[in-house]
Amino acid sequence: MSNTVASRGVDHFVPTNVSNDVITVVGRVLIAAIFLLSGLSKLAAPSYTVGYIASVGLPFPWLGYAIAVAVEIGGSLALIAGY
Repeated sequence: MSNTVASRGVDHFVPTNVSNDVITVVGRVLIAAIFLLSGLSKLAAPSYTVGYIASVGLPFPWLGYAIAVAVEIGGSLALIAGY
């Protein structure tokens, strides 16, 4: 009998449910970290963010700022929570 992947079957290479859950949680946290850090940096320097929004000509820069912060922080927390 040959010692190839086809002769051994695929079951050896399929991760278990526990490892799938761990991989999913780690992936969610890593993706959420990008958005969470971006939202927190907007909170740290609101005048720079509002100035940038205004400089590109978008209306209501403070409203855009508030929406961006809410979506980035709220969305990242929801992603970590599993939504």
